[in-house]
Amino acid sequence: MVLKTAENTVSEVLLKKRKHLERIKAERAAASLLKKQKKGKVKKTVFKRAEQFVREYRTLENENKRLERLAKSNKKLDVPEEPTLAFVIRVRGHGKLPDKIKKIFKLLKLNNLYNGRFIKLNKATVTMLNMIQPYVVYGTPSIKSVRELIYKRGYTKVKNEKVPLTDNTLIERELGKYNIICMEDIVHEIFTLGPNFKYVNNFLYAFKLVNPNNSTLGKKGTPFISYSETGNRGDEINDIIQKMN
Repeated sequence: MVLKTAENTVSEVLLKKRKHLERIKAERAAASLLKKQKKGKVKKTVFKRAEQFVREYRTLENENKRLERLAKSNKKLDVPEEPTLAFVIRVRGHGKLPDKIKKIFKLLKLNNLYNGRFIKLNKATVTMLNMIQPYVVYGTPSIKSVRELIYKRGYTKVKNEKVPLTDNTLIERELGKYNIICMEDIVHEIFTLGPNFKYVNNFLYAFKLVNPNNSTLGKKGTPFISYSETGNRGDEINDIIQKMN
């Protein structure tokens, strides 16, 4: 029979403590390695998707150009369908407004002057846009405009707090269930009017654009745009976005 001395007891305690610390260190190292591997996989996935999207945008652009050439050479050919994505900017109407106009602004989440939103054009939204034409400008945004708006002025709400979209981890956590894990996924979903457009668009805050009266567009106090220039501006919306972004 071996009698335990005070020295043996201390050694056993230190040994157990050392083994416990080593186990914790090993678990942390394993967790860190797993996190790095996962992060690496996400980066590779994001890169591959970005490449795929670029090819898709180029194919779409080339197809549109081909259809335009065919339409010019043969008048019997159908022209491409009307675009169904619009970017709407509230440029007027910060005073007293009719209740119906206020309601439409609320539905479109254009609550403040110089707020902008992506909108899917359909019968209902076109009807609303026709009613608020004196107060807004809208048109067809290019992929460049969509990307620059989201990257520069993209915000969302997390726990009732407005936060910028600067972390793909946040996007993956909030939109991962829709297979949207990064900024380029958001850009693609918006521009192509993907199946989860509604959820992604609701995820985004209204874009807070700059007051053009404080920029090179005009002197402070002068109207940004006349009533005759409001409404549908087609491709010109991209120039307006560029000046207000």
